[in-house]
Amino acid sequence: VALVLVLAAAVLVASTVAHGVKTVDVGVYFAARCPYSQAFISGVLSDVWHGDGMSARLNLELVPYGNTTESPMGKTWYYTCPHGFDECDAQALQACAFNMTSTAVAIEYTFCLEAADNPIQAGQVCATQLGLSWATLQLCYQGSQAPLLVHEMAVRTGALNPPLRYVPWLTVNGVHTESLQLQAQNDLLTVVCQRLDPPLPAACSASAKLTSGL
Repeated sequence: VALVLVLAAAVLVASTVAHGVKTVDVGVYFAARCPYSQAFISGVLSDVWHGDGMSARLNLELVPYGNTTESPMGKTWYYTCPHGFDECDAQALQACAFNMTSTAVAIEYTFCLEAADNPIQAGQVCATQLGLSWATLQLCYQGSQAPLLVHEMAVRTGALNPPLRYVPWLTVNGVHTESLQLQAQNDLLTVVCQRLDPPLPAACSASAKLTSGL
Protein backbone atom coordinates (compact mmCIF):
# COMPACT_ATOMS: atom_id res chain seq x y z
CA VAL A 1 0.00 0.00 0.00
CA ALA A 2 2.80 2.39 0.90
CA LEU A 3 4.48 1.78 -2.46
CA VAL A 4 1.24 2.47 -4.31
CA LEU A 5 0.90 5.74 -2.49
CA VAL A 6 4.48 6.69 -3.27
CA LEU A 7 4.04 5.99 -6.97
CA ALA A 8 0.79 7.88 -7.09
CA ALA A 9 2.47 10.86 -5.48
CA ALA A 10 5.15 10.79 -8.15
CA VAL A 11 2.68 11.60 -10.91
CA LEU A 12 3.60 15.11 -11.90
CA VAL A 13 0.18 16.74 -11.80
CA ALA A 14 -0.72 20.22 -10.64
CA SER A 15 -4.29 21.22 -9.88
CA THR A 16 -4.69 24.34 -7.77
CA VAL A 17 -8.01 25.66 -9.02
CA ALA A 18 -11.12 26.39 -6.98
CA HIS A 19 -14.06 24.01 -7.29
CA GLY A 20 -16.46 24.71 -10.13
CA VAL A 21 -14.05 26.67 -12.33
CA LYS A 22 -13.13 25.04 -15.63
CA THR A 23 -9.51 24.05 -16.08
CA VAL A 24 -7.47 22.70 -18.98
CA ASP A 25 -5.37 19.56 -18.72
CA VAL A 26 -1.94 19.88 -20.31
CA GLY A 27 0.34 16.87 -20.45
CA VAL A 28 4.02 17.25 -21.31
CA TYR A 29 5.92 14.04 -21.95
CA PHE A 30 9.58 14.88 -22.30
CA ALA A 31 13.21 13.85 -22.15
CA ALA A 32 15.27 15.79 -19.64
CA ARG A 33 18.23 16.44 -21.94
CA CYS A 34 16.45 16.74 -25.26
CA PRO A 35 17.10 20.31 -26.45
CA TYR A 36 13.56 20.60 -27.85
CA SER A 37 12.05 19.47 -24.55
CA GLN A 38 14.27 21.84 -22.60
CA ALA A 39 13.47 24.80 -24.83
CA PHE A 40 9.71 24.21 -24.61
CA ILE A 41 9.59 23.63 -20.86
CA SER A 42 11.88 26.49 -19.86
CA GLY A 43 10.36 28.82 -22.47
CA VAL A 44 6.76 28.48 -23.69
CA LEU A 45 5.49 26.30 -20.85
CA SER A 46 7.14 28.30 -18.08
CA ASP A 47 5.84 31.57 -19.55
CA VAL A 48 2.27 30.27 -19.68
CA TRP A 49 2.42 28.72 -16.20
CA HIS A 50 3.70 31.99 -14.73
CA GLY A 51 1.17 34.12 -16.62
CA ASP A 52 -1.25 36.09 -14.48
CA GLY A 53 -3.87 33.65 -13.17
CA MET A 54 -2.80 30.76 -15.40
CA SER A 55 -1.47 28.23 -12.90
CA ALA A 56 -4.87 28.16 -11.22
CA ARG A 57 -6.54 27.15 -14.47
CA LEU A 58 -4.07 24.49 -15.59
CA ASN A 59 -3.84 20.86 -14.57
CA LEU A 60 -0.22 20.37 -15.59
CA GLU A 61 1.20 16.87 -15.87
CA LEU A 62 4.95 16.58 -16.45
CA VAL A 63 6.23 13.12 -17.34
CA PRO A 64 10.03 12.85 -17.61
CA TYR A 65 10.70 9.73 -19.64
CA GLY A 66 10.39 10.26 -23.40
CA ASN A 67 12.07 7.53 -25.46
CA THR A 68 13.88 6.01 -22.51
CA THR A 69 13.90 2.21 -22.45
CA GLU A 70 13.60 0.11 -19.32
CA SER A 71 14.71 -3.42 -18.57
CA PRO A 72 13.70 -5.48 -15.53
CA MET A 73 16.58 -6.19 -13.17
CA GLY A 74 15.48 -8.41 -10.30
CA LYS A 75 12.89 -6.48 -8.32
CA THR A 76 13.83 -3.14 -9.88
CA TRP A 77 14.45 -1.56 -13.29
CA TYR A 78 17.43 -0.48 -15.38
CA TYR A 79 17.11 2.49 -17.73
CA THR A 80 18.83 3.52 -20.95
CA CYS A 81 18.29 7.10 -22.06
CA PRO A 82 18.85 8.54 -25.57
CA HIS A 83 20.94 11.41 -24.20
CA GLY A 84 23.06 9.36 -21.83
CA PHE A 85 23.40 8.65 -18.14
CA ASP A 86 22.94 12.31 -17.14
CA GLU A 87 19.50 12.28 -18.71
CA CYS A 88 18.51 9.17 -16.76
CA ASP A 89 19.76 10.81 -13.56
CA ALA A 90 17.91 14.05 -14.30
CA GLN A 91 14.64 12.21 -14.94
CA ALA A 92 15.03 10.24 -11.73
CA LEU A 93 15.78 13.49 -9.89
CA GLN A 94 12.64 15.12 -11.25
CA ALA A 95 10.50 12.15 -10.26
CA CYS A 96 12.01 12.28 -6.78
CA ALA A 97 11.29 16.00 -6.47
CA PHE A 98 7.61 15.46 -7.14
CA ASN A 99 7.58 12.67 -4.59
CA MET A 100 9.19 14.65 -1.77
CA THR A 101 7.75 18.15 -2.05
CA SER A 102 4.63 20.03 -3.11
CA THR A 103 3.60 19.88 -6.74
CA ALA A 104 3.98 23.63 -7.18
CA VAL A 105 7.57 23.59 -5.89
CA ALA A 106 8.44 20.50 -7.93
CA ILE A 107 7.15 22.17 -11.10
CA GLU A 108 9.38 25.16 -10.38
CA TYR A 109 12.27 22.78 -9.79
CA THR A 110 11.66 21.18 -13.18
CA PHE A 111 11.58 24.59 -14.86
CA CYS A 112 14.88 25.46 -13.21
CA LEU A 113 16.54 22.18 -14.19
CA GLU A 114 15.38 22.31 -17.80
CA ALA A 115 16.70 25.85 -18.20
CA ALA A 116 20.23 24.56 -17.56
CA ASP A 117 22.52 23.11 -20.22
CA ASN A 118 22.80 19.93 -18.17
CA PRO A 119 19.87 19.56 -15.76
CA ILE A 120 21.54 17.10 -13.39
CA GLN A 121 24.46 19.47 -12.88
CA ALA A 122 21.99 22.21 -11.90
CA GLY A 123 20.28 19.99 -9.34
CA GLN A 124 21.91 21.43 -6.25
CA VAL A 125 21.71 25.07 -7.36
CA CYS A 126 18.02 24.76 -8.24
CA ALA A 127 17.30 22.94 -4.98
CA THR A 128 18.97 25.70 -2.97
CA GLN A 129 17.01 28.40 -4.80
CA LEU A 130 13.73 26.69 -3.93
CA GLY A 131 14.59 25.69 -0.36
CA LEU A 132 14.75 21.97 -1.10
CA SER A 133 17.10 19.57 0.62
CA TRP A 134 19.73 18.56 -1.92
CA ALA A 135 20.92 15.78 0.37
CA THR A 136 17.43 14.24 0.40
CA LEU A 137 17.05 14.58 -3.36
CA GLN A 138 20.43 12.92 -3.89
CA LEU A 139 19.52 10.09 -1.57
CA CYS A 140 16.38 9.47 -3.61
CA TYR A 141 17.65 9.69 -7.18
CA GLN A 142 20.81 7.72 -6.44
CA GLY A 143 18.95 5.13 -4.37
CA SER A 144 16.60 2.21 -4.78
CA GLN A 145 13.41 4.28 -4.80
CA ALA A 146 14.18 6.19 -8.00
CA PRO A 147 13.79 3.28 -10.47
CA LEU A 148 10.31 2.60 -9.08
CA LEU A 149 9.31 6.24 -9.49
CA VAL A 150 10.70 6.33 -13.03
CA HIS A 151 8.83 3.11 -13.84
CA GLU A 152 5.59 4.95 -13.10
CA MET A 153 6.62 7.51 -15.74
CA ALA A 154 7.30 4.65 -18.16
CA VAL A 155 3.82 3.23 -17.55
CA ARG A 156 2.16 6.59 -18.15
CA THR A 157 4.17 7.22 -21.29
CA GLY A 158 3.40 3.73 -22.57
CA ALA A 159 -0.33 4.34 -22.08
CA LEU A 160 -0.42 7.24 -24.54
CA ASN A 161 -2.77 6.87 -27.50
CA PRO A 162 -1.47 7.57 -30.06
CA PRO A 163 1.90 6.37 -28.79
CA LEU A 164 4.74 8.82 -28.23
CA ARG A 165 7.02 9.22 -31.25
CA TYR A 166 9.05 12.31 -30.32
CA VAL A 167 9.54 14.78 -27.49
CA PRO A 168 8.15 16.95 -26.17
CA TRP A 169 4.87 15.11 -26.76
CA LEU A 170 1.93 17.30 -25.79
CA THR A 171 -1.65 16.47 -24.88
CA VAL A 172 -4.47 18.92 -24.22
CA ASN A 173 -7.43 17.57 -22.29
CA GLY A 174 -6.05 14.10 -22.96
CA VAL A 175 -5.93 14.57 -26.74
CA HIS A 176 -2.91 14.52 -29.05
CA THR A 177 -3.03 15.30 -32.75
CA GLU A 178 -0.27 16.64 -34.98
CA SER A 179 -2.24 19.84 -35.52
CA LEU A 180 -2.79 20.36 -31.79
CA GLN A 181 0.86 19.59 -31.08
CA LEU A 182 1.98 22.30 -33.49
CA GLN A 183 -0.47 24.82 -32.09
CA ALA A 184 0.52 24.10 -28.48
CA GLN A 185 4.25 24.24 -29.16
CA ASN A 186 3.94 27.59 -30.92
CA ASP A 187 1.16 29.28 -28.93
CA LEU A 188 0.20 27.33 -25.83
CA LEU A 189 -1.38 30.39 -24.26
CA THR A 190 -4.03 30.64 -26.97
CA VAL A 191 -4.63 26.87 -26.97
CA VAL A 192 -5.36 26.98 -23.24
CA CYS A 193 -7.33 30.22 -23.18
CA GLN A 194 -9.60 29.12 -26.04
CA ARG A 195 -10.66 26.13 -23.93
CA LEU A 196 -11.43 28.05 -20.74
CA ASP A 197 -14.79 29.43 -19.67
CA PRO A 198 -15.04 33.04 -18.48
CA PRO A 199 -13.84 34.71 -16.46
CA LEU A 200 -10.55 34.23 -18.26
CA PRO A 201 -7.21 34.72 -16.51
CA ALA A 202 -5.67 38.13 -17.08
CA ALA A 203 -2.84 36.53 -19.04
CA CYS A 204 -5.30 35.54 -21.77
CA SER A 205 -5.52 39.18 -22.81
CA ALA A 206 -1.99 38.72 -24.21
CA SER A 207 -3.28 36.19 -26.75
CA ALA A 208 -3.43 37.99 -30.07
CA LYS A 209 -5.84 35.45 -31.57
CA LEU A 210 -8.29 35.88 -28.71
CA THR A 211 -8.15 39.66 -28.59
CA SER A 212 -8.54 39.86 -32.38
CA GLY A 213 -11.59 37.60 -32.25
CA LEU A 214 -9.97 34.85 -34.35
